[in-house]
Amino acid sequence: MAFLISFIIIFVFAAIIWRGKRFYRELATVQFDREKVLKIERDFTVLKEKFEDSSHYFRFSRFTRYKSELEELRKNLKEVNNVFLKKETNELVKRIDGFGKHLSLVRENTIDKFYQNEKIRAQHIFTDTNGKDLLTDEQLKAVLCDDDRNLIIAGAGSGKTRVIDFKVRYLVNYKKIDPKKILLLSFTRKSASDLVKKISENIPDIEAMTIHSFCSQVIDKNGKILVDESEKELELIVIKALAETLKDKNIYRLFDAFYGKFFTNVKPLIFYTSLDELREDLKKLNSKLIKTKDRFGEIKANRALKTLKGDYVRSIDERYIADFLYLRNIKYEYEKKYPDLDTPYFPDFYLPEYTIYLEHFAITSSGMPPAYFDNPAKYMEGIDWKRKLHVAKKTQMIESYSYLLNTGDASSYLSELLKNNGIEVIEDLESDDSYGKISREFCKIFTKFYNTHKLSGLSIEELKLKYPEQKYSLFLQIFEKFLSHLEEIVQNENKMDFNDLVIEAIQRYSEGDVRKFDYIIVDEFQDTSNLAMKLLDLVYCGNPDTAFLSVGDDWQSIYGFNGSDVTILSDYSKRYAGVTIQNLNNNFRSHSKIVELGKQFISKNPAQIRKNVVSKNNNFKESEIDFFSFEQM
Repeated sequence: MAFLISFIIIFVFAAIIWRGKRFYRELATVQFDREKVLKIERDFTVLKEKFEDSSHYFRFSRFTRYKSELEELRKNLKEVNNVFLKKETNELVKRIDGFGKHLSLVRENTIDKFYQNEKIRAQHIFTDTNGKDLLTDEQLKAVLCDDDRNLIIAGAGSGKTRVIDFKVRYLVNYKKIDPKKILLLSFTRKSASDLVKKISENIPDIEAMTIHSFCSQVIDKNGKILVDESEKELELIVIKALAETLKDKNIYRLFDAFYGKFFTNVKPLIFYTSLDELREDLKKLNSKLIKTKDRFGEIKANRALKTLKGDYVRSIDERYIADFLYLRNIKYEYEKKYPDLDTPYFPDFYLPEYTIYLEHFAITSSGMPPAYFDNPAKYMEGIDWKRKLHVAKKTQMIESYSYLLNTGDASSYLSELLKNNGIEVIEDLESDDSYGKISREFCKIFTKFYNTHKLSGLSIEELKLKYPEQKYSLFLQIFEKFLSHLEEIVQNENKMDFNDLVIEAIQRYSEGDVRKFDYIIVDEFQDTSNLAMKLLDLVYCGNPDTAFLSVGDDWQSIYGFNGSDVTILSDYSKRYAGVTIQNLNNNFRSHSKIVELGKQFISKNPAQIRKNVVSKNNNFKESEIDFFSFEQM
């Protein structure tokens, strides 16, 4: 017990000594700590003034920097742990915390004051000689907005070009920005030309470019010749590269499998179980079954399947037969009317060099048509009628059957069938003529995918991982080989295409030491590709003070076929932090009924950016235009 009491006394005495030492230590440093607190208070006052400075636009980058500085002040203040200054530090912490709770609101108020003051300061830019406003309030706000990344969603007829025009005037004539420090881009040569024509009336030194003309200024072509798109030079290179690719027997087998199984989302008629199933697949081809009852009991669709020759046939089996004949230089005519008959009869194929008709029948291994056919007995009677007709007319008819074409080697089946009927068949397709025929027909598909692939910025390996399904895997294996041949041809001919321009410009900006800009302004932003966006991001990051203004409208996106990605616009604020979005909703071009009809139509698209477009065109009389529904017509 005595030991415990002694221990407690010693512990209490030690604590008193420790607290005493701390007391005298804090007393000794009170002056130093007070200076530290006063400096933090002064810095806080200066920082508050920065937050509330409306002499210039309060950019997001500046906001985040000031916010970090405020957090650092609070952290430094909390480190001042002096008992003699506790009251002062606690009060200052409360003031900082109270201010910090409403930083976003502070920024909004500062920006609002900037708009009010800047409108007055730059009044001579935005009014005519009589003091009349040249812009609407929403247009003026879009012009004055000067955030790091600005997006103006400009509906049709909303004065988009006018806003860009006044933005450049404001930057050059009021903010004294060198026109050469403004990168002004538009999607097409025509739109760039129209833009600079409008703006140059007031700013003679301004230049508007397409992304490709800008890239031409950035890179050193090293004597390379740009592919002439007006002469479809790239398509000619694609044909050459694809023909070379197909000479590889393994690749040709892959191509044959892809073309036969996956190129078209329909099956041979014998593999369907119902008319409804067939109709669903035909919808994918924008085709449908012919409603008129066929006198032979046949199930016929509209001609929607394109052959390598360029004809349109009704079924996947008929396309295979047509392509087989075409690639082997066997001339044919599809559904040529049989002569000298009162009742019209159109055999599937006529081979004029041999005066032979070829009829293909949807017969299963049971010897009958599929069960879903309306009248299988009538179909069999039709086959019998055709046989008797040709015998009577002394014309030759060859018969092919769907189940034999689709089991085993279709090529061998047709080859044997034709040869047994005296038709010469080329067995070896390894000729420039055959590969050229395929290449010419598939040229546009490979050209389009080649461009889309480059604009996506994705590698072949990334595409394979993204699309592992068999049909995509087959195509990508073919495309990978094709791409190596195309790049070899382009290199040997010392050529480069428009996508190469962007890729090389990206490389230059990645290496640094290139032209920097204070402002980037992109018109028709909805038509930007991922590849172009990659370049623009590098240009933007090249100068920490650059502002990036994008102007576009997802409702007017029409270049998806050419590699543009409208989600760059629609998901812009998700891709990048701190994007300020302005909407131009007033349509000064169209009648209210046109505007309302357009809104109703486009609003059906769930991916569209919702906007409240309103017509401000009052130049139409009520009787000048009207609309009728189908029910009213």
